[in-house]
Amino acid sequence: MPPVGPLVRVFPLERNELLIRAANLGDQFDRAAAPQQLDVRDYAIKLYEQANNGAQPKDVKIEE
Repeated sequence: MPPVGPLVRVFPLERNELLIRAANLGDQFDRAAAPQQLDVRDYAIKLYEQANNGAQPKDVKIEE
């Protein structure tokens, strides 16, 4: 998978359930930096594909 701007950590919770934690590492020295975005749905689909030999997920549910 291509690297993403924010720091991303993935934690398995249960079968077919993950916790994805994204943290922006910007600090007072990075105020002029452009905002970073992470498409969580796209990230989850690509993560599934990578772990399942390119198979597409039947359903992706995102909760905050």
